[in-house]
Amino acid sequence: MKHVAITLLILMSICFGQYHIVVNEIMYNSPGFDKEWVELYNYSRSDAVLDSNWTISDGEGIFHFPTITIRGGGFLTIVVHLPDTGHLTFTPDVDATDHHIYLRNDSDQVIIKYRGTVVDSLTYHSCWGAPLTDGRGYTLERISAYRDSNDSTNWSPSRVLGGTPGAINSCTGVFEEQTITDGRKLSICLLYTSDAADELDGVDLGGRRI
Repeated sequence: MKHVAITLLILMSICFGQYHIVVNEIMYNSPGFDKEWVELYNYSRSDAVLDSNWTISDGEGIFHFPTITIRGGGFLTIVVHLPDTGHLTFTPDVDATDHHIYLRNDSDQVIIKYRGTVVDSLTYHSCWGAPLTDGRGYTLERISAYRDSNDSTNWSPSRVLGGTPGAINSCTGVFEEQTITDGRKLSICLLYTSDAADELDGVDLGGRRI
């Protein structure tokens, strides 16, 4: 029985470990009545199938996902709160409204779990993106999937009004390909952040600094 339990644990670790899901973008303070949404990013090469074992929460309300696939390297947009008279400029992949998830304008949590185990979570603060994220129509975007979710320097206000739902974050940068002397190609990303718009940092395709 002990060997069976260990085998099951290993298999669960393998199956779960191939999915790398992070909170990637948040609209928590839109102009007027808040139209709130969250974007997830699957930064692995494998497709991730979310089902009712997966949840999103703000620490109070909770929503169980329907069966839906996030492609490897793909995004999933989730609307969590929408006024009766409100509408979004895009069609979200998942409607999680009416599940008591309300993202506060000053600070709140976004928690993603699989079978009760935290996959990714963060507690954001308005100062991370202020003043652009203070009801001016800009989202809070993650800079790198590989850096700590609760590191304030890993977040930036979007460089695009309305954010980039379902697409690469605007603060991640623009990839450029350079030829090394021996003929190999090196892909780098010129990273612009709100803190230092004139500073260029080289990062790889996953957002890791090089």
